[in-house]
Amino acid sequence: MKKLCLALFVLFLSSTILNAQGNTSFGLTGGYINGSGKATISGFDVATVSDGSGFFIGLLAEIEVTDKFYVQPEVFYGGIDGEGAIFIPVMAKYYIADKFNIQAGPQLDFITGLNDLEKELINTTGFSLSFGAGFDITDNFAVQGRYNVGLNNRIDGNISSFLDALDIPNIGNLVNPDLKVNTFQIGVVYKFN
Repeated sequence: MKKLCLALFVLFLSSTILNAQGNTSFGLTGGYINGSGKATISGFDVATVSDGSGFFIGLLAEIEVTDKFYVQPEVFYGGIDGEGAIFIPVMAKYYIADKFNIQAGPQLDFITGLNDLEKELINTTGFSLSFGAGFDITDNFAVQGRYNVGLNNRIDGNISSFLDALDIPNIGNLVNPDLKVNTFQIGVVYKFN
């Protein structure tokens, strides 16, 4: 499933770039990021995990498809309370007004720097859907905000290890541990024109 998602992601990005008819600009992005996870077992909420905040910084390209529609692939590093991840969103941007756009698209993330126990428990590759908006202050500067909804289960270990890590006693036939991670980010963009 991971390989299929990655292959579809790369195919989408490649076809979009190859079909782009307009200008392409490159830039830098950075700002504030907040992440939280919700753990459930057998459909019952049991914990909020890793609710924290930090920063992100990275690179982006803005590919013009039409005068109002752009594709914006990005790669950035985000640090949330000492934990790091590399994020790769591909946003479809549509300008609903002269300088105001709405955005949506898929995002992959790869958690970095986990200890051995965390590596046993956590699926380090995440897939999410991102929704947001942006405003172009000038031709070079913009602000944007997004909410990313985690789609895949981030728990990769067995139920006993997962419960121990959350300090929850294993009380019997609890199955299907699930952890979804959502993030919110707001930042600035500088485009090289």
